[in-house]
Parts: sequence; structure tokens; C-alpha cells
Amino acid sequence: MTQTTSTPQRKLAAIMFTDIVGYSRIMSLDESKAFKLLDQHDKILHAIIDEHQGKVLKKMGDAFFIEFASSVSAVNCATCKSFEHLAQFGQ
Repeated sequence: MTQTTSTPQRKLAAIMFTDIVGYSRIMSLDESKAFKLLDQHDKILHAIIDEHQGKVLKKMGDAFFIEFASSVSAVNCATCKSFEHLAQFGQ
């Protein structure tokens, strides 16, 4: 009987986590406004992630857990002008 051993698959990845600062506060003050804000945020963020070859691993409310094949792509995504615009959402 032959025994096969498999080599574990490994890959390097850069991970980014995003969250809307103050979203819970906005939700408690105006739920309708919060849901509209979240919808706009999600559309913009998905476009930015796609532009930088990212992959959404998980979405939790207003937060995204994103994987990139390289740290350069993750940093470029996080520092792009469109992403800076998103920083204003929770204010």
C-alpha cells in the first residue's frame, strides 16, 4: 500500500479590513440615512477593490475583509483618491 503525502498549499497575500467610522452612531440617529450611506459606500468600495485586483473575502455590515495578491495592490487601493473619498462617509 502506498501512502501519498500532499504538500500544503501556501500563498502570500495582503489583507485589508475596512470599516465606516461612526456607522453605528449614524444608524442610531437615522436608520434610513445609514442604509443609503451603506449602499453608496458598498458600490464605490467594490469598484475600488476590483480596480486594484482585490477579492472580498467577507462582508460584515459596514465592514469588508479583503485579500490582495500583493502588498503593492493593497497599499495602492488604500491610498487611491477614491478610497480617500470614502473616509468622509462616517463624518
